[in-house]
Amino acid sequence: MRKFALLTATMLVTGGLAAPAFSAAAPTSDDTRNVAQAPTTQAPAERTQPGAVPAPRTADRDDEREDAEDIAEDRQEAQEIIAEATRVANQMASDGQARAALDKAEGVFIVPDFAQGALIIGAGGGAGVFLARTDEGWGNPAFYEMGGLSFGAQAGGESGPMAFMLMTDKAVQGFRNDDDFTLSAEAGYTFGEAKDGAAATTDNTAKDVVVWSGTEGAFAGATVSVGDISYDEDRTAAYYGAASRPDQVLDGPANNEHGGELRAALGTRG
Repeated sequence: MRKFALLTATMLVTGGLAAPAFSAAAPTSDDTRNVAQAPTTQAPAERTQPGAVPAPRTADRDDEREDAEDIAEDRQEAQEIIAEATRVANQMASDGQARAALDKAEGVFIVPDFAQGALIIGAGGGAGVFLARTDEGWGNPAFYEMGGLSFGAQAGGESGPMAFMLMTDKAVQGFRNDDDFTLSAEAGYTFGEAKDGAAATTDNTAKDVVVWSGTEGAFAGATVSVGDISYDEDRTAAYYGAASRPDQVLDGPANNEHGGELRAALGTRG
């Protein structure tokens, strides 16, 4: 037996018999019991300090970014509408009938441009800006959307600027409300026409609304109906930096930063 053990040891030394390799010794029963009883180690949970504000989630940040982009887009569109409306007001100032109506108007709604075919029955309208007369002159511009416009069977189909001069307080009141409203004969309004480039030979002061178009022969005395006029709260809020009701904007203190050039183009009472 000792010889066999000696032979085995000799073979291990000389490489004749490979010794088995183990990564670790097998645990004894005591070791197993110790492992079973050892507590499981876990990473400590993150704790929010008292009074700390949790970091916004990715979805919240994305929503805030989209909101900021929408506001910036609305502000840019509002500024473009103001610039185009100022151009239209300068064009109106050179027309005798339009100038005469503006001097007596209690309010004016300018829609700088229509899409092609917007003057046809049932076609859509466009975005515009409205100003009301105050004791100091023209007030602040507020933005509105016009859903539909009809001039009857005689209407043309060309695009171009339009303006609606409101000669009575009754016509102005619709723009002071948030709800949609309509300027039409069916709603009890009377209409006059200020022809592009015509002399101030027609007295429109008895009408509720005097319509002017920068497109020659756009409606030629046809019956007018302006439907679905609604306050554009998004563009107005983006332009002024805060949400407001129409009357708050229209009657608020005017300043040159918001619509100063447009008010100057509309002029003062003659």
